[in-house]
Amino acid sequence: MINKKLIALSLTFLVLSIFLINLGSSVEPFDIIKETFSKWGSGGGLGDIMARGLLAIIVFLLISVGLSHIPSIGKQKGVVILISAIIAFIATAYFTPQEITAILTSYTALGLTVSTILPFLILAGFTYNAIKQQDIVLSMLSQIAWGLFALYGIYRFGTILNDKGWEGLGWPGLIVGVTIIIAAGAFIFQKSIRDALTKRIRDEEIERFKDEQARTRAVEVERAEATKN
Repeated sequence: MINKKLIALSLTFLVLSIFLINLGSSVEPFDIIKETFSKWGSGGGLGDIMARGLLAIIVFLLISVGLSHIPSIGKQKGVVILISAIIAFIATAYFTPQEITAILTSYTALGLTVSTILPFLILAGFTYNAIKQQDIVLSMLSQIAWGLFALYGIYRFGTILNDKGWEGLGWPGLIVGVTIIIAAGAFIFQKSIRDALTKRIRDEEIERFKDEQARTRAVEVERAEATKN
């Protein structure tokens, strides 16, 4: 059931993305996809629209995770998604292509933090909260996000490799490579990870309940002894 919902949600997201891209460009949507893969395959990077979309996804994830922790609107998923989408769309609308390329492809400490490390940590926290809350919708969204993040990581790795070569990958290539492996694993083995974390959370709750019971019994014993005295 979850897999069917995941496929449906992924297809919906893909169709909506193509539609929005087509609204902002005179180019046919499938020409954009063809051009993107053509540039990617030749080492020419990504098209401006696709790069802007990737940055918008990162901003969307940052905003949605932040809003989900606000008590007044955190539980209203539709409101969180709507506000996050609007902010992400507006925030990335005024970046120049050069600025977007600098953010997405920079392998300096700041570039890696903004485009790789920070989204990775946020996704990890988002996934943990989704599993802890046993929210199927959030779990599906987190799986889609991990898949997109893995694809983005491959693109980042390709840009570093294209600029530096295998000998010059260094620590930026190592960081991006590790995040690709973890993101791909989180996407492929989402069910196993969810089951393992659910069991761990349940065990922790059982232990916490036992500790509370033990403390309650200890207090009752102390009160009983005090009453006798």
